[in-house]
Amino acid sequence: MNGGDRSVGGNYYLSDRDDSHVYLSKKSSGQFSIVVDQQIVDFKIVKNYLLVRRKVAESFDCYDKKNVASIITHYSNEDEYWVIDLEKDKETGPLKEESYFRLLKDLELPLVKLRVPSSFIPNSEAFKKWRVECKKLVRA
Repeated sequence: MNGGDRSVGGNYYLSDRDDSHVYLSKKSSGQFSIVVDQQIVDFKIVKNYLLVRRKVAESFDCYDKKNVASIITHYSNEDEYWVIDLEKDKETGPLKEESYFRLLKDLELPLVKLRVPSSFIPNSEAFKKWRVECKKLVRA
């Protein structure tokens, strides 16, 4: 995934200009707001629905001893699924895998398995080390 902000249907836009921070936003009254935060690892459009798999990620401003900030991001192995009705502008999520497949079945959609790319690597251990080195940590 890469490119920028691109329409995926309805009022929804995928931001993938930076492979390490892929998220979904919604345009409403001329303003964009994040609907599914980073890190989206796969998505599919089926009929009028956008199906999304996210690996939970959080970014923080890490301030060093000289009070200089750098961004550190924790990429976890935790999954969230989202089912978005593009016609009705309705988001359902976050869902666990079992609830996601149950919803697909209820909506009479194919049971689409969203994949995690082989390039995705959770960084929980490295994040713990980086976090200790921060004088101050602020959610970005």
